Amino acid sequence: MIPLIGKDAFAAWAAVAKLIHNYAGPVFGVTLVLLLLMLLPHNIPNGNDVRWFLKGGGLLSKNSHPPAGRMNGGEKAWYWLLATVGVAVIVTGGVMIFILDLTREQSQIALTVHAISSLIITAVALGHIYIGTAGTEGSLEGMTTGKVDLNWARQHHDLRVEDLQRKGQAESLTRRPIAGFPPARTPGLRRAFFSVIRCCVRRCLSRGLQQDPRVPAAHAAIDLGDGSRAPRRRNPRSRVDRDRPA
Repeated sequence: MIPLIGKDAFAAWAAVAKLIHNYAGPVFGVTLVLLLLMLLPHNIPNGNDVRWFLKGGGLLSKNSHPPAGRMNGGEKAWYWLLATVGVAVIVTGGVMIFILDLTREQSQIALTVHAISSLIITAVALGHIYIGTAGTEGSLEGMTTGKVDLNWARQHHDLRVEDLQRKGQAESLTRRPIAGFPPARTPGLRRAFFSVIRCCVRRCLSRGLQQDPRVPAAHAAIDLGDGSRAPRRRNPRSRVDRDRPA
């Protein structure tokens, strides 16, 4: 970005982006852990998931979808990717933020794992977003309203519909949700999830984007000797900079 916006603009943007990242990271970590706990009972692999993958999620068969319950094989694979690679992002990020006595080698290992894990999650998330919006008709409406058409549910989550029919709950779209959470009171973990989100947002808004007075400006520049200037990281929490020989 430096050739496009210049060194000073990039240094200012990097300072703001770093601050946003440091506040958004813990929010991501807490919310992901809560979501994983909430959805764990619905993401236990079984034989139906194997058949789902053998048929390519319906892409390898015409006019038919493999059997699926509340979560299909692809959704379960995304869940367990978040439960492994996503947790690696949380752990390494927490190590770099809260542990101040890491050696340079330890910092480099944590940073490398954090970066690679983040890239994996981002790449798969982009594909997942496409499939959940433009790639599958009816999915976006299901996420935004919490409800799906009964025919859509039978096509994509037939085992879930059969289970709801046995319980007498498989009603039409206009009366109650079919494949999503019912619009009832938010209990247990879901209530804690939204409470944590509200608290984190209030805290971030209350502090704003003010620079910590104990930390010198992150966009301070140094002379490179050729008449140009480049941003210099002077944050005392940076283990890599702190351990670099003078």
